[in-house]
Amino acid sequence: MISVPVVIEGRAKDIRLPDEVQAFVIPITWKEFKSYLVVCLE
Repeated sequence: MISVPVVIEGRAKDIRLPDEVQAFVIPITWKEFKSYLVVCLE
């Protein structure tokens, strides 16, 4: 099952993920912009 993507703004400490799922953080840099794609697999 693929769930609907969610956009979250804020600091990393504000994001809570379930302990029982595996999460991957993929850094993305484009020109002077930085973002992170977080993918959780259950």
